[in-house]
Amino acid sequence: MLQTRQQIFEFTYGFKCTCPSCVEIESFNIPPPPDDPDELSVISKYLRAFVGLEGTLSDLPEKPRGTIPRQLYCVFHETYLSNLSEVFSKASHESQYELAIEAGVTLLGAYILIYPPNYPQIGVHLLELAKTTWNMFVILETNRLDTAPASKENARAFLNMSRNVLMTFGKEGDDGGPLSELETLQSLLES
Repeated sequence: MLQTRQQIFEFTYGFKCTCPSCVEIESFNIPPPPDDPDELSVISKYLRAFVGLEGTLSDLPEKPRGTIPRQLYCVFHETYLSNLSEVFSKASHESQYELAIEAGVTLLGAYILIYPPNYPQIGVHLLELAKTTWNMFVILETNRLDTAPASKENARAFLNMSRNVLMTFGKEGDDGGPLSELETLQSLLES
């Protein structure tokens, strides 16, 4: 993703991006992510801890200051992001909510490292996390499981973080777009 982004900038727009994020990432020797699922799990846990995505969330964490640990360089590899995004999407649509939320929060950690805080992709991703968490709540509540209230609170937290990012840009003219989805989910959470 990052490599492709730089190529698009160069070929389409004729410039090389020199924003602080691109300059920092360019200085890394980005290895591919490990193939071993256990090693990937360790990297994902480390990423979530490094970014501050452990425990109950109420606010979107800021990008950690200082040096990014070498163990996390593979997070910037295109295959890491695309594979993690695929796991999140597939698990969300196949009702594997715990896997989806774990992958989604890990992907959020990568986005926090890569993008500025109010980048629209972060807001849209948080909205998708809120919808997935809401779906999990509905299943848990239907089965009368004790964890349902916590799931509803997590959906509300993701939704509020999403709103904070997406409201920076406001309505973008697309009926049924992210802000409309946000309001629909908000009304469901209030019921």
